[in-house]
Amino acid sequence: MEDKINIIKLSKQLLLNNIDFFIKLGKDIIPRELQYWDKEHYLLEVDGKWDYSFCCILEEKLMGFLICTKKSEKNFVHINKMAISKEYRSLKIGSKMLATLKNTCLNNNIDAISLFTNKKNEGALNFYLKHGFQIEDIIKDETTERYYMIHKIKV
Repeated sequence: MEDKINIIKLSKQLLLNNIDFFIKLGKDIIPRELQYWDKEHYLLEVDGKWDYSFCCILEEKLMGFLICTKKSEKNFVHINKMAISKEYRSLKIGSKMLATLKNTCLNNNIDAISLFTNKKNEGALNFYLKHGFQIEDIIKDETTERYYMIHKIKV
């Protein structure tokens, strides 16, 4: 099955056609008290979104997505949201999407990839550490603690 998995660039049309999938999957991965992404967040036009965001498809079925933006002031790409349907998490889709993002960043002379992850989400933390991300900072606010992580593309 893994050989039939396709990682493709996310397009605005694909997002519009499948917005309910994106919203539902986004809510499935985040604790209720931390959910704030709605349709407007997914459709927001931001720098680099259509160049650095991807989705995963198996036999015309969406399995997951990775939504990113370009942070020009630092020459970084920032992962805003990554989600994989539960039934497909054992297929290394997250790793494949991240590898596609890293290659795209390398080909476009991006210095690093950044992200935030909730301190309580040990699965995500371990996933990103395994893929070369390092904790740069811990951000505390009134509701949660998050790790700010960076993966340097160029050294």
